[in-house]
Amino acid sequence: MSAHPDEPLFGEGPLPPVLVTASRDGVTRADVEAALRPHFAPGRVLISGHARGGDVLSEEAWQAWGGEVERRAVDRQTWQRSRGAGYQRDAEMVTEARARGGECVAIIARCSRGECAGAAPHGSHGAVNTARMAEAAGIPVDRIKAGTAGPGGRAGTEPAARRHGRYV
Repeated sequence: MSAHPDEPLFGEGPLPPVLVTASRDGVTRADVEAALRPHFAPGRVLISGHARGGDVLSEEAWQAWGGEVERRAVDRQTWQRSRGAGYQRDAEMVTEARARGGECVAIIARCSRGECAGAAPHGSHGAVNTARMAEAAGIPVDRIKAGTAGPGGRAGTEPAARRHGRYV
């Protein structure tokens, strides 16, 4: 047995991290808690882009449960220099999670950008893109549609074959 309750059993080293990607708008605390709770374990690190909305809600929940958060925020100057700064940061987080044997939880709400030219309802661009990059990198991705947390905060996850629905 482990000498400390936060250390993994069997001496296998640190637990793999959880990369979270979440929409900025349309995500509730109930969505976040229902999506992340099954992935939480003491000593497990959450990697987050620290964007407003779902990322920050995820960080708050993870810390409230006693977990550690690694934030990968993009500073204001970098945002001003490059419209692709968020996508670059997301690619770096995916690379980090893959190198550490992690998994990804994607909490995705419908795109709410008024200027978006997408015809059919679809997910927020950043969260969808990060989930796709993680899948392409071979990282297991648990996709959750925001707004599906029912009574008691339980998210309505769909079977893997149906997770890639209209806006997920």
